[in-house]
Amino acid sequence: MEKLNYFSNFQLKEFENSVVLVLGGLGGVGRCIVKCFLEVLPIENIIIADKKIPEIAFLSDEDVGIFKKIKFFQVDLSKQKDVQFIFDNSRKINFI
Repeated sequence: MEKLNYFSNFQLKEFENSVVLVLGGLGGVGRCIVKCFLEVLPIENIIIADKKIPEIAFLSDEDVGIFKKIKFFQVDLSKQKDVQFIFDNSRKINFI
């Protein structure tokens, strides 16, 4: 099966050397967004924030290998102190 490229060349330039934060990155949509960013960014430039932890997120064996290498914060995004914790403990985030 042919691998899909979700980003055009124009969009690739916008994300070069960027750090992205994916909110809810362990859910279905968030997981797909993370995989799209992995096509264009080094793994150290992706940060996930989610309420659940990867160990209980029903990740496939393939995803477990990928997601354990990504910087992860278990936080409640409805709490300002949790959100602040992400920014205090991360490199400069360019995109959310």
